[in-house]
Parts: sequence; C-alpha cells; structure tokens
Amino acid sequence: MDSSAQLVHDSMRRGFTLVELLIVMGVMGIIMQLGSVSLLRFQQFASIQAATGSMLSDIKQQQLKAMVGDTGNIGIRGPFGVHFLPDRYVLFSGPAYDPGDSTNFVITTEQNIRIDSTTLTGNSLVFSAGSGEVVTTDQVETITLRNTANGESRTITINRLGVITDID
Repeated sequence: MDSSAQLVHDSMRRGFTLVELLIVMGVMGIIMQLGSVSLLRFQQFASIQAATGSMLSDIKQQQLKAMVGDTGNIGIRGPFGVHFLPDRYVLFSGPAYDPGDSTNFVITTEQNIRIDSTTLTGNSLVFSAGSGEVVTTDQVETITLRNTANGESRTITINRLGVITDID
C-alpha cells in the first residue's frame, strides 16, 4: 500500500468508539443533572424571598395608608389592614375584613408558598388611622411563610406599634 492510500485508510479509522461516546454522554448527563438540581434549589430559595419581600411591602403600604389618612376612594378616614389566608392575602380598608367588599385587593401567593397567621386575631392585621399602630392586639404578631417544596420558612414579627421587628 502506498503512503497516500495508507493515509486515507488511517483517516477513515479515526474517530470515537461507541463505548467512548457512551462514557462522555454519561458524564455530561451527570453534570447537567447536578446543575439542574442546584438551580432548582436556588429557585425555591428565591421564591420564598420574593414572597416575603412582596408581603412586607404590602403590609408597610397598608400601614402608611392608615397613617396618612388615605381614604381609599371611600371618603372616610380610617384603618387599613391585611387579611391572611393560606394561599393569599387581602388588602382592605376599614376596621375589619369584609370578604364581600368590592374594594378589597387580593394577592395570591405562588403555588408552593403557604401563609400561617394563626397567631393573629381573626387572621388580620389592622393598622389604626393616624398612628399606624396595630389595633387588633397588644402583643407581638407573627406571620409565617412556608415553602412546601423544600420546607423552608420565613417568620415576620410585628410589634403592637406596627414595627416589623424581626424576619427569620
């Protein structure tokens, strides 16, 4: 066989065997799986962080409305509050939550986020007009958000003056 024929013959034999390809594909599959698990964990962590941040913002907004006397298009200065349910919370105006009030604003949490507000009187947090103090109790209130996918939880603690004192 001359050298050019040998060169063509050798170039046709070059390449990867089936076993080599399977090993490389297996290693790549393992790496991709580890990466996706890591990203999923980060997404679940970010989910409860975002839900907590959003809820804190809404609570502070309702307190500010009560303090500055926002009438909420009802023409009466009064308290504002937040009513908590397991899968959503409702922003309302007035001294108590009324599920039939058309001015209520409902915020639904993400699918795997649950709210525990059993320590609150009537599952509501109501802020007094003018002062912004919590009118439903004289004690510290807690609201817990739980991520059912990974068991992580965040607890928001609010004192009787309406100040958020702790977020665990």
